[in-house]
This record gives sequence, C-alpha cells and structure tokens, in this order.
Amino acid sequence: MKNLWSYMPPFLADTFGLEEVVSNTDGMGVIDDSTEYRSRTHAVRMVASHIRSEDVVGGTREKVLGAYRTGSNQLGPKFVLLCAAPCASMIGTDLGEIAEQITRESGLPAAAVEVTGHKTWENGVARSLEALAKTVVAEPEGAPDGVNLLGGSALNWGSGNLEAVDCWAQEQCGPILSRWGGRETLSNLKRAASARCNLVTSVAGLRAAKALQSAYGTPYVAGAPFGAAWSQRLAQAAQSGVSPELPQNGAGAPEVLIVAEQYMANAIRATLQLEYGMENVQVASFFTMDKPQQLPGDVKLKSEEQLKALLEAGGYKLILADENASALAPDGARWVNLPCEASIAPSGSLPPLVGSQLNQWLDSVL
Repeated sequence: MKNLWSYMPPFLADTFGLEEVVSNTDGMGVIDDSTEYRSRTHAVRMVASHIRSEDVVGGTREKVLGAYRTGSNQLGPKFVLLCAAPCASMIGTDLGEIAEQITRESGLPAAAVEVTGHKTWENGVARSLEALAKTVVAEPEGAPDGVNLLGGSALNWGSGNLEAVDCWAQEQCGPILSRWGGRETLSNLKRAASARCNLVTSVAGLRAAKALQSAYGTPYVAGAPFGAAWSQRLAQAAQSGVSPELPQNGAGAPEVLIVAEQYMANAIRATLQLEYGMENVQVASFFTMDKPQQLPGDVKLKSEEQLKALLEAGGYKLILADENASALAPDGARWVNLPCEASIAPSGSLPPLVGSQLNQWLDSVL
C-alpha cells in the first residue's frame, strides 16, 4: 500500500528531465519509445523511435537510427542525447553503440543517457548534464574567469525564477560562460572548462559539477540564491570557490518542515534561520538528496505514506509544501503552499524567490 498515492499527483519522470535539457539547447534528444514527447510550456527538440510490440523480438536499433536521421533533417542539431523509455529499456538496445555510430556518421557529439522513465525528473536533468559535461566540453583557454550555472531548470523553479537567477549571477558573480539546464547553445557549453567556479543551483547540477571538477579541476559552490542573506553568502562563496556552510538548527525538535527540492528547501530554511529567528527547521524531499547539504534529521521521502507518517509524528507548527498534500496535515499546523512545478498537476506556480524576493514572499504568507 505504501506505493499508492491518494493526494499528490505523480512527479514527472526522468525522461522528461532529458527532454527539458535538450529542448532548451540547439541539440536533440532521441527516445526509444512508442510515442513522441510533448511539453506544456515549449517546443520539443526530441523524437521517438515509434517502437511496436514486434520490436521485442527484432530489436529497436534501426528504428532509433531512423528516428535520429529524420529528426536531424528537421532540427539540425549540434549534438544528440539518446535514452530509453520503460518498455524499451527491457529490450536492451545498446544506445551507447548507436551514439558512437551517430558521431561517426555525422561528426556530432552524441551520448547515451542512463534514464529509463523509472525515476523522477531531476535524475534525467542530472544525467543529461553529466553526459554533456563528459562529451562536449573543450580544453580551457587562458586564465580561468567567469562562472557556469549548473542545474537550474524551469521544471524546478518555473521560467521566471530561472531567468532571475541568471540576472542575479551576472550581477553578483561575474560573467556567465554557460548555463547547464537553462536555455543555452553548444558553443557556450563547450567553453565551460574555462570558468573559475561552477555554481550548482540545484541538486540536478551536481553530477555535471563533479565531472567538470574531475576533468578540469573546476571548484563548485552548491546552493540556490534565494533569500537576501543566503544569496549574499552564495555570491561571496562564488568568489572563493568554497560552498557556504549551512546554518545549523537549535537543540529542540523541528517546528517547521519544508518539502521541496533540496537546494531550494535549504535556501528557504537558511532564510528562516538567519532572518526570521526560526531555529529548528527540517527539510524533506522526494528527489535526490546531496548528503553534504543535509542537516541531521533531514529526510529523503519515498512515498506519500512516509510523508503522512512524518507529518503525524513531527509536531510541526508550520509546513511549506505543495497544496496537493495539505490533506495530510495534522491538526494545528499551518500550511503554506510551496508548489512543486515538476508534477503532472502542480497546485500552482512558484512565487519569485531570487534574493530578497523570497523575503517578500515570506512576509506575505507568514
């Protein structure tokens, strides 16, 4: 019963994370699946192999290549990422070998991405960005300068906050060389190794940051620039290349719970601690959790039932989470809607959160 969800709509699958990445670039995605992918917000640069049941026997290789060739003629991509949908992943087509053939045939950078539709959106964004970091980046030129933004996605924040983070980074951190997750071109992604620092603004950017650090020694700073005081700490950290320490909770039991993507939730928690005098704030997330960015008591959620049990046992006075889950709230707790835009039916859109905009929103809802 723990896997039955009664209140919260499903989160977007990791294949949609790959679609979000490629559709914001001049690349293309190829998914080994029966149907095309659609987006409610933008044009899609992704094609499908249109497999059928008989392909279980004959394999999907030729259909994947055919989808690439047709899509390439239509879209003129500068690179190609390939992935499998749940059914196709069980057939076991060697997408890595197909990626190599695409490169031999066209000269385009191409890579297979380890997503199958079984995990949530941030895994798709993370693994797509990691594949690009290992495939398209050129050797650095000259002295390191500027920053890369890694992991920001409209699936996580909405397009308004994504654009605002871009403006904030240009003002506070210096020139932006490339945006990994937002709208970008291959020519800018190629020069990422020339940055002096990578700013990882969501957990979805962490894999790419580690790949770039391993290959080129580029340090990275982790955190979303939400909240006046916390965003200022991030701006200072981007100059040093060392992530700021998270403010610690007090000794008592948590009185506030934030349910959201980890880096977003951490920024909101830091703002509540640093500027609103709230000493005991707990973070929980249905998505990937970065252990160095966790405080004691933070929780990786696996089911709606687990969230229900956490809420019933926690004794929280304030809960910030998607309104779709508010029926699970215990008596006496105040619920503030913090929409999850990466579900198939979000309760709304996130408010502006960048810098002091988070403080303004908190002032209006607390």
